[in-house]
Amino acid sequence: MNPDQSRPATVAESHISTVLLAGDRAYKLLKAVDLGFVDFTDTGERLRAVEQELLLNRRLAPDVYLGTADVTEQGAVVDRMLVMRRMNDSHRLESLLRDCTASGVAVPAHLRACIDAVVRSVAALHAASAPVYGDDAAMATRDAVAGNWADNFAVIEPHVGEVIDRDDFEEVRELATAYLHGSAELFAHRIDRGWIRDGHGDLRAEDIFCEPDGPRILDCLAFSEDLRIADVLADVCFLAMDLVNLGFPREADRMLRLYEEFTAETHPASLAQHYIAYRAHVRTKVCCLQYAQGDMERAAEARALHSLVLDRLRRGAPRLVVVGGGPGTGKSTLARSLSESEGLAYVGSDIVRKELAGLSPEHSARSPVDEGIYSPAMTEATYAELLSRAESLLGLGEPVVLDASFTSDSHRRSVRELARRRRVGLVELRCELDEQVALERVRSRRGGPSDADEVVTAHLHRAADPWPEATAVDTGSTVGEATERALLALRSAPQAQLERRTDSDGGDP
Repeated sequence: MNPDQSRPATVAESHISTVLLAGDRAYKLLKAVDLGFVDFTDTGERLRAVEQELLLNRRLAPDVYLGTADVTEQGAVVDRMLVMRRMNDSHRLESLLRDCTASGVAVPAHLRACIDAVVRSVAALHAASAPVYGDDAAMATRDAVAGNWADNFAVIEPHVGEVIDRDDFEEVRELATAYLHGSAELFAHRIDRGWIRDGHGDLRAEDIFCEPDGPRILDCLAFSEDLRIADVLADVCFLAMDLVNLGFPREADRMLRLYEEFTAETHPASLAQHYIAYRAHVRTKVCCLQYAQGDMERAAEARALHSLVLDRLRRGAPRLVVVGGGPGTGKSTLARSLSESEGLAYVGSDIVRKELAGLSPEHSARSPVDEGIYSPAMTEATYAELLSRAESLLGLGEPVVLDASFTSDSHRRSVRELARRRRVGLVELRCELDEQVALERVRSRRGGPSDADEVVTAHLHRAADPWPEATAVDTGSTVGEATERALLALRSAPQAQLERRTDSDGGDP
């Protein structure tokens, strides 16, 4: 070694490696340890692992990973070191973001440009990696992801009460389990769409260096292909989680939008929240392990990360919102407003009914009560299709708002059964309006999917079963005011935290 004497030598250690920093070089030596998820006790395996780490990390930082150097004893190779260019600690993305937090300033343009370049580099890495399908993608199935969560819970649980709050631990377990229970189709869909790729696997802000000529992304998860090959969204969500944890949620949201723009990848917001939560859960587990080894400072970090897990799982929990009421009460207007403001997939009975009849939404099919496309049989078919579409959307991780009269208690019971089956939160809203005002609104309608007239309106008002389970929403004022009342009801209902648009999050410094 011929180190630059202007930079003092130092040693850094992790659970699997020792890194000697000397001058302008860094020398990484893998430890001869067996930690269960990795076994480096065999010399030959360590030698191969070092070569693999060199190869994989050169994908994103070829000028940092310079080569390898053998360690010999009496002419025999007994170990191998990874030789790297020593990076400047002050250029770490994590350090730069912490400086922003300490100064109370927003992320400056040059740092945002670095994050953008990181996203672009990771997107290119994913694009260059062939999609993984079938048995080769087993690590990305719902069951495999559930197994990873279970492993985390097993490590964290002994520290519940001392480090992690018991109620929070149980809520995290319930929310994660419920999401996975209802999302098998979503995870299968991600595999079918080709979004399982060989990525970085450990995309952390502390391993990203913002250099004048662009970022250097180091230390990919070289030792485990099973952990490195994953959903591309899970890969980028590691950095998104770091940004949230460092106090920059809007930068995390912006990063994910940019990734979509670069790759044309799309996903339900709930899946991003789930993967952010999962990555924070992994970090919580690591902090608990370090705490158990005597690092007392990791307890506070574990609690903060676990709070992040809980927050993101709550945000990402798919919900089913029912907006009911008679014609003219404004239920469709309110349902569409909630769809727009809260990112809920909209499914409306007026449109579904006409699609089943082979009609366009604007085509008038007005008929007497219980006749034509409004016969009891057609109504039953409409509600069945309404629930079928809702179930499909929920299975893909989408929160849903249903717009229909829901005058019959049997239809409401079917919705509740769907919510129980999918293990999603259900919020029932009943639009309330003076009957004469509703009749006047119906008389003044011009076009639209609804065919209800004054006779139908009066009939449905009289025929409606009592609906005590629903929260009444006064729709006699403006759309904005009615929407605010509905949002208040949604957010105050038990287990009714809905996915919200990212621009409603707390601001970054």
